[in-house]
Amino acid sequence: MSREPALGHRPDPYENYQMPIEPFKGSPEEVERQWFDKCYKGRGDSIAQLTWRAVIMGSVLGGILSLTNLYIGLKAGWGFGVAITACILSYAIWTTFHRIGLARTKMTILENNCMQSTASSAGYSTGGTLISAFAAYIMLNGQSLPIPLMLGWIFFLAVLGVTMAVPMKRQMINIEQLRFPSGIAAAETLRALHSTGDKGARAARALGIAGLVALVHKFWNEGLHLLNSTWARFELQNLENGWNEKLFG
Repeated sequence: MSREPALGHRPDPYENYQMPIEPFKGSPEEVERQWFDKCYKGRGDSIAQLTWRAVIMGSVLGGILSLTNLYIGLKAGWGFGVAITACILSYAIWTTFHRIGLARTKMTILENNCMQSTASSAGYSTGGTLISAFAAYIMLNGQSLPIPLMLGWIFFLAVLGVTMAVPMKRQMINIEQLRFPSGIAAAETLRALHSTGDKGARAARALGIAGLVALVHKFWNEGLHLLNSTWARFELQNLENGWNEKLFG
């Protein structure tokens, strides 16, 4: 039974649409035609996909979450994508907006896919440049680049990435149909959020609680002295050092 919408029928935008599981076969041109008909045009022309709210939400979340890559990168020398976190937060935020009347409709699954693409681009911008190339430059020269030059480097690197993304996506995703772990994980997250209703809100709530606990722990460990210098002795790291001295001398 065909999954494609009948002529003149606009499917429910919040229906959990299942993409074809079996890989497309044939020549590169035939594979691209199948992808366009069954994946892109099959729903892309029926429900919202590339919208202002998706791009703005992705930019805001990506900009905020990209700061985590700076911290993790400087600590561990590695950067992470923020797509999954952005998916959960965006779903929870926009669902809340819809419930309280600030948004007329929820985000569709394709809008959230556009949002996570935007957010992950912002997240990787810090993980791939600021903590690698610029850090190495500072280590070699003992000084940082001027801000205008740094901004220009990041901007043209982003332009190059966007330019290369189109042919690389067509070859690797449409034709070769490679399964990238982060992309598959983000897709499954979106599918679960849009198919199980309140599960997305619970996941976002758990993520928020975990973030709050981590914030409190980090501030208690290293930040009490910022409020009052006399409180420094109550910081966890200082308490731990004191206990170690008493126990082990």
